[in-house]
Amino acid sequence: MKRFVDQMARYLAAEYPLHCRDTTRVELHEFVDRSVRAAVAMGIDTEGAMGVLAELRLVYGESFERAPDRAWIRNILAHRRLPGYVKIEAIQDRLSEKTAGRVLVPFPPA
Repeated sequence: MKRFVDQMARYLAAEYPLHCRDTTRVELHEFVDRSVRAAVAMGIDTEGAMGVLAELRLVYGESFERAPDRAWIRNILAHRRLPGYVKIEAIQDRLSEKTAGRVLVPFPPA
């Protein structure tokens, strides 16, 4: 799992420099580790789905507080019978639809 956390932290730093601009390497690794632990608790058990969850949490907040339809997202994540990858795909599709595919940018931009 350490390898995955390292790779995911590097990916997030490269793909989301504005979101990571005030985050140290250690803090980013801790964020990814928290995201992985949250994923496991929600029944998300594949690296791909865990990675997407970490990405979504970076953009929309660890509790999806900046996400449109945050209550719906929390309900999907809490669903006990849906497979993890189905939860993540549904959330990703819904957020993409609501934001027209635009990534939220932290304010103020650097």
